[in-house]
Amino acid sequence: MTNAIIEAAPAAMPAAVVGNVQKQSPLRNRFAIQGLSWMSVASVVLGLTAWELISRYVVHNKLFLVGPIDILQRIGTMFTDEDLLHDVIVSGQEFGGGMVLSIVIGIPVGLLVALSPGIRAVLQPWISALYATPTIALSPLFILWFGLDPMGKVLVITLVGVFAVIVNTETGTRETPPDLVEMARIMGLKGFGLFTQVYIRSAFPFILTGIRLAIGKCIIGVVVAELFGAQAGLGLRIQEAQLAFDMAGLFVCVIVLAVTGVLLTAIAQAVENKFAPWRQA
Repeated sequence: MTNAIIEAAPAAMPAAVVGNVQKQSPLRNRFAIQGLSWMSVASVVLGLTAWELISRYVVHNKLFLVGPIDILQRIGTMFTDEDLLHDVIVSGQEFGGGMVLSIVIGIPVGLLVALSPGIRAVLQPWISALYATPTIALSPLFILWFGLDPMGKVLVITLVGVFAVIVNTETGTRETPPDLVEMARIMGLKGFGLFTQVYIRSAFPFILTGIRLAIGKCIIGVVVAELFGAQAGLGLRIQEAQLAFDMAGLFVCVIVLAVTGVLLTAIAQAVENKFAPWRQA
């Protein structure tokens, strides 16, 4: 009986919202989603067209701005002749390491800060101070400590992304409905069972949101870390393209990072919508 109640409750979705979700017409929802998708496609097409026209007829100087057509041509060259794939793999490995550490560290710390006043009192000043500190100011320090070793870059990326996970996990845990906690205690849940069945399940949508936000921050961290000391990677390629006034090469690297961020964020958003459909816009 306890499990049945807790299975239904941790989502904390109001009954009125459940009714509205069930009453919505699937056909109407499908047309609405398709309409929004077409609007997104049209927005991208118009933006790229305007970009191409401005680069051709307004700026007139490829040292300052290149159009999408030139960038597409350069993408093929960089992947085939300039070994851009190796830089993508290096940056991807650093991003993966930083992202994993952000999740592994951020979720437990967020839970502990939310549930333990003593731990909150100890960690909150450090979390606030590090969160407010510009990561770019600490990057040279990590490079000094670890040299060109990938671990230094992974730590920089972790430092950029971990706080999104910590803050969202803490917020989700502290917003667990008190009535739900009291009900679970009445039904006999306590200790580890109360922690896993109530607090973690209630905070789960917030945790997914934190991971989704951390993806974008970790991608920024990749560039920041590689700008200050790297033998390979997209951040190094961006720096080299800037020094050589290679605007097409610079935009290629930026686009690779942007597309990666969009795809990973979309996957994280889909997972979040799956487990917390009532939070969809």
